[in-house]
Amino acid sequence: MSKESSPYDVAIVELETTLRVLKGLRAQAIGPSVGTSEAGIPQGNFQPRPFVDISLSAVVTIPEDAFSGMMIAEAAEKYFRTVGHVKTIEEIAESLEGGGLEHDSIDFVGTLRTTLAKHAHFTRINNLWGLTEWFPQISGERPIKKLTLEQKILKAMGSEPGSVWLPRRMALVIHANLNSVQSMMSAMAQQDKLHKERLGYSLSKPKPVAVPKAAGVA
Repeated sequence: MSKESSPYDVAIVELETTLRVLKGLRAQAIGPSVGTSEAGIPQGNFQPRPFVDISLSAVVTIPEDAFSGMMIAEAAEKYFRTVGHVKTIEEIAESLEGGGLEHDSIDFVGTLRTTLAKHAHFTRINNLWGLTEWFPQISGERPIKKLTLEQKILKAMGSEPGSVWLPRRMALVIHANLNSVQSMMSAMAQQDKLHKERLGYSLSKPKPVAVPKAAGVA
C-alpha cells in the first residue's frame, strides 16, 4: 500500500518546480557569462542587461534607467506599482539601485527605510513594505478617498514646495494622462493657484496682505 503524500510534500514539490522555472528565466535575462581580462575588463560582446526583479509571484524586468533622476519616495512608489505586491526593504533597495536611482547614502537600506516611514502612502506589515492603499482592512482605516486631479497636483507640488514642475514629470508622479495634466496646470495658473515659470510651474506665493496705516501716520 503506497504512503499517502502530505500537503507539505505537495507544497515542497510546487516550490521546487517554481524555483527551477525562475532560475531558467533569470539565466535568460542575464545572458551567458562573459570572459574578463587580467584587469577585470569584460571581453567580447558585452552589453549591460536590465535588472531583473525575481519573486515567487512574478518576474519583473526593471529597465536600468527606470528610476533615473527621481527622488527616493517617487521611485519607490513607481516600483511598487510596477511589481504590484509587497517587498522587503532589502529587495526594494536592490531594485531601485538596479533601476538607476542615484543617491550618495552610505547606508541606502537605512535611508530608504526612514524615507518610506515618513510617507503615509507607504505601509510596513511585519518585515514587508507596500502601498498603504493595498491594506485598508489591516490598518482598520477606510479606503483612501480618491483625490481630484487638482488635489493630486497640489499634493505632489507640496512635497517639493521650492521646485519647478514640468507637466510631463507631474504626469509620471501622479500616474495621470499628460494632456489632462497640462490642461489642469494651465487652468490652475490662470486661477493663481500655480505660478507659470519659463519652463514649468511652481506653487504660487501667497499675496501680501495690505496693512492699513494708523491715522496721522504719513
